[in-house]
Amino acid sequence: GNNIIDSVRQNETIRHLYLAGNLFDDGLADVLLDFLKENDIVMDLDLSHNKMGFNCGVSLSEGLVVNRAIKRLNIADNSIASAGTVSSDHFFSMLCMNYSLRELHINGNRFGHHWGERIAEGLARNTTLTKVDMRNTRISVEAGKSLTNVYAHNRHIMELGLSLDEIGDANFSRLRTIYGEKRAFIH
Repeated sequence: GNNIIDSVRQNETIRHLYLAGNLFDDGLADVLLDFLKENDIVMDLDLSHNKMGFNCGVSLSEGLVVNRAIKRLNIADNSIASAGTVSSDHFFSMLCMNYSLRELHINGNRFGHHWGERIAEGLARNTTLTKVDMRNTRISVEAGKSLTNVYAHNRHIMELGLSLDEIGDANFSRLRTIYGEKRAFIH
């Protein structure tokens, strides 16, 4: 993992970096943080289907607070939420302070209720994200309600992916209605 990131640092033409399924773990955290702080080239970063946990989650969050190049981030199917509230606070700060991300894929990370609520709070303050995919994150019905409310009021987020079995029938029905309204508005 370190060698790949070091090579990317030296290449000034790579705009899309796909590192999915490489079994990267928290040993990559420091290199990832440095890369995100220095990067002004890579716009699309895919780190999905790895084994990144708490340390990488914190490094991603800290690095994305200052990064202005990454427009699309895919960290689906990792273990980002493994440390609970500490890493969710970092992620919340990133959602509030990052001004470049347009698309965020965090599905399959098993966030749970607390993370779901913190993500809702962060998305309420975010003005750049247009698409957020957080299906299969094991959030609660209550967090689903909070996220659906944010989706209804945040005019920037056009797509929010949540799972019916996690957020409940009522929230999912409302989510579909809001999605239809937002789609009708942009046509």
